[in-house]
Amino acid sequence: MPKPWTHEEIRAMMRKLDASLKRAEAEEPHARPLPPMTEEECREAMFGLLDVAAGRVLTHPERFLFGQLLSQYRQAVQASMLGRRGRYYVMSEEDIARLTKADT
Repeated sequence: MPKPWTHEEIRAMMRKLDASLKRAEAEEPHARPLPPMTEEECREAMFGLLDVAAGRVLTHPERFLFGQLLSQYRQAVQASMLGRRGRYYVMSEEDIARLTKADT
């Protein structure tokens, strides 16, 4: 069984996440966070962007949005696998481990 996360490890991870969010916000000043979404909501939004991409090249903000949707879809699938059928944010233990060990 994996050891529980210490308060120090969680605080360090939160600092890294905060720094990463600040960098993303600086690089993408017009981007807005997405709310938790269900698998179906993510799929519909991604397919909508793919329909646009079939007719023209996506703009940089649209490509950034697609990345956000893909991340939300991953979280929605993980939530569904955990038996949660609504809208949830989910981080796997592997993601937490990676974030607690990654250098800032």
